Amino acid sequence: MLRWFALVQLIVLTGSFMAPLPVLAQLGPQQTSEAARICFAKANELRNGGPVSETIVACTAAISERLEDTDVLAELLLARGIAYTRQGALDDALADLDESLRLRPNSIHSANIRAWISREVGDYEAAEKAYSRILENNGTNGGVEDRLIWQAYLSRCVVRQDLERFRLSVSDCETALKGSRTEDTVFFTARAYTELDRCVEAVSLLETAFSHTLISARLYRILGYAHACTGEREKGLAVIDEGIARYPEDQDLRIMRRRLAWF
Repeated sequence: MLRWFALVQLIVLTGSFMAPLPVLAQLGPQQTSEAARICFAKANELRNGGPVSETIVACTAAISERLEDTDVLAELLLARGIAYTRQGALDDALADLDESLRLRPNSIHSANIRAWISREVGDYEAAEKAYSRILENNGTNGGVEDRLIWQAYLSRCVVRQDLERFRLSVSDCETALKGSRTEDTVFFTARAYTELDRCVEAVSLLETAFSHTLISARLYRILGYAHACTGEREKGLAVIDEGIARYPEDQDLRIMRRRLAWF
């Protein structure tokens, strides 16, 4: 079988796996300084493409106040750590997240992002172990309905695919899929299915997603491949052609078409 990971580069934006930053809604404005409130506001703007540099400056100013409230300080460090992550300053991000976790060791949000940075720097083994610890310690507290637990399952699904541990990955992917049917959960579940020669299941999952208008270039790519994997190469090529028509700038679709033509 032609391996999927050799056909298409795995592209995962860090932001895709970050849960919303739970800041003022939990802590309450009365517990924070004006500088901290500005930091939190800037950090929340990052979810909508806000300026990273302004967030770092604002949060650095708030952290320099040396607040006595460790929960607030941990949130400030988390907020700046996320901004550093978006900037690509991963060493700085790790330092902030490690300190945030030291102050508040039970923070699932900080632990999730700390684990994802391990993946970003290529330490997949450390990332997998970190997500496993998160799920072992918190997996029964709210289950996959908890957004942060859902994120940990999805992220471990991805990391296990980085490690080519698809049999382990698939259960995480399916758990995340049950929690929320997103473009990410559909893609990585389908990818696990194709790697395990469960291509019929991949086709069914992807066609259902398409029927609910959950569509992207990479879903077209994997659906085309999944059809070819089941022996329906012409149907796969037709899917890829439809994807190219919808996403003409996506070069990976064109690469997939050339490869399927020789499948």
